[in-house]
Amino acid sequence: MSRGGIGITSKKKSHIPVRTCIVCRKKKAKGELIRLSVDQDNTLIADMNGTRKGRGAYLCRNQFCREKLTLIKKMDRIFKTDVRAISSTIRSTN
Repeated sequence: MSRGGIGITSKKKSHIPVRTCIVCRKKKAKGELIRLSVDQDNTLIADMNGTRKGRGAYLCRNQFCREKLTLIKKMDRIFKTDVRAISSTIRSTN
């Protein structure tokens, strides 16, 4: 007996990617977080569309995590480059 799926209908739930905030380490759906990336000047910027090339990290949208971002000492290791500055737009992004 073959179970090739003939005559069986099932609704698959779509996969929701989960990412971890680099400040508070809470896991959330990818859409609930802000993607961060480093531009050509090694400045940390918010990638609101999630389309920038290269390595990215995720940050909660709440004010606490955005303010504590400057206290993270492992930023160079996360992005595998020398992060020189953090864009002011990250702290004001909703």
